[in-house]
Amino acid sequence: MPRPPRFTRENLIDAAVRVCVQNGPGALTIGAVARMAGAPTGSIYHRFASREDLLAETWVASMAAFQPGFIVALRQRSEPPGLAAALFPVQWARSHPDAARLLVLYRRQDFVGGELPERLREAAGKLATELGDAISEFAVSAFGDQSLAAKQRATFLVLDLPNAAMRRYLAAGIGPPQGVDELVAEAVTAMSTASSALD
Repeated sequence: MPRPPRFTRENLIDAAVRVCVQNGPGALTIGAVARMAGAPTGSIYHRFASREDLLAETWVASMAAFQPGFIVALRQRSEPPGLAAALFPVQWARSHPDAARLLVLYRRQDFVGGELPERLREAAGKLATELGDAISEFAVSAFGDQSLAAKQRATFLVLDLPNAAMRRYLAAGIGPPQGVDELVAEAVTAMSTASSALD
């Protein structure tokens, strides 16, 4: 019976995420990941064709861990609309601090670009399409509008606002305190009230 690998693909991606959140995506090298994981560089090259592949994998894996739960929250009926989705990133960040720091502090373009295998391009594109479709669906549900302005408002409400609220905590390497939830809820309620007043 073959022995299980000492260093799995998931282990190495986790190490790559830690390198990125500690020193930025530019610091990710095969050697840096090997040192973080305590693995030989050969184990990394055996699973990833290049530094660019591994860098893209860190973003794809982090986003794939976050996005399904966020979309479920986005489709929940909450009062005001979008409250469950706006609170989800803050709550998720407490249990996934490294991945949250990677997603909030850096841009997708810092990880995904250049010549990538088709598998990675498809995975990144699928995540982006699913998120865009879910935001559009929410804009129609919440605002009765599918215009670009409605989608921008929806994105601000459920992603930009909570990310901004917890950014300074994540940048300092700490989880967002419970009070952030209350502030996000107040802001979402205020935006909802303002929208109702304009109708």
